Amino acid sequence: MDNHINLFEYCLSHMLAVQINDYKNPGRSIMHGDNNLKNIEIAVTTLVSVLSQFSTSPELSKNAYLLELSNAIPNFKPVYKSYQSFQQALDASWIKLNSLSLLQKKILIDSIEKAEINSNITQTTEQREIFRTICASIHVPILVN
Repeated sequence: MDNHINLFEYCLSHMLAVQINDYKNPGRSIMHGDNNLKNIEIAVTTLVSVLSQFSTSPELSKNAYLLELSNAIPNFKPVYKSYQSFQQALDASWIKLNSLSLLQKKILIDSIEKAEINSNITQTTEQREIFRTICASIHVPILVN
C-alpha cells in the first residue's frame, strides 16, 4: 500500500463523501445557490486546469476549455495554473462551484462538454472520472445523449 492517492481514489472518495453528507444532512446540503461563474473565476479556472492536466494533450485541452468558458462567461479572464496537488486544488473549489445557480452549473457543464467535443482530443479515463465527480459535487445529473 502506498501513501499516494491517485485520481480515481480521490474521485471515488470525494463522491462518496458528498453522498454521505447529503444523506446525513439533507436540510444543510445546498443543491443550488445563486452565484455566477464570473464571481468564482478562480474555482472555475482551477477546475479546467486540473481537467487539462489529465488530458492526452494538456495544452490543446486547456485552450479548448478556456475558449469555451470565455465564450460562455462575459469578460472571463482565466489564469491557467498547473497544480502539484490536484486534490488540494479541487478541494478548495467544490463549495464555490456548488454555490452556482442551476443555470450557471448548466453553462459550466455544457462548456466543458463542448470543449471536449471541439478539441477532437480523445477523452481520458481520468477526465471522465473528474467529470463524474464534478456533476456529483455540484449536484447536477449526468445527461447521456
